[in-house]
Amino acid sequence: MLGSGRTVDGARTIHREQMFIEARGDEIVYVVATGDDPRVEFQLVRASDQEAVFENLGHDFPQRITYQRSGEELRAWIENPAEGRRMEWSWTRSPLGWSPPR
Repeated sequence: MLGSGRTVDGARTIHREQMFIEARGDEIVYVVATGDDPRVEFQLVRASDQEAVFENLGHDFPQRITYQRSGEELRAWIENPAEGRRMEWSWTRSPLGWSPPR
């Protein structure tokens, strides 16, 4: 599975990343690549029909990545629980795919 994201400020891109979810034998790994930084890997630690949680407790931020679906809403957040630091996003399903809520 492959995804990409970018953060923009007006016409200027200020952050770009690629995400991969890979099956490696019996493990599922979430890989994040941002620019020239080394790739960071997160192991799947919990999964259900409605949620997937990936962790790398040796990474500074984030240490945990969570995706959670509830009906037509998809929420994602990254966090470092020990520091109480967290960033969150949400999208709702539309006929054209997932889009940010209005």
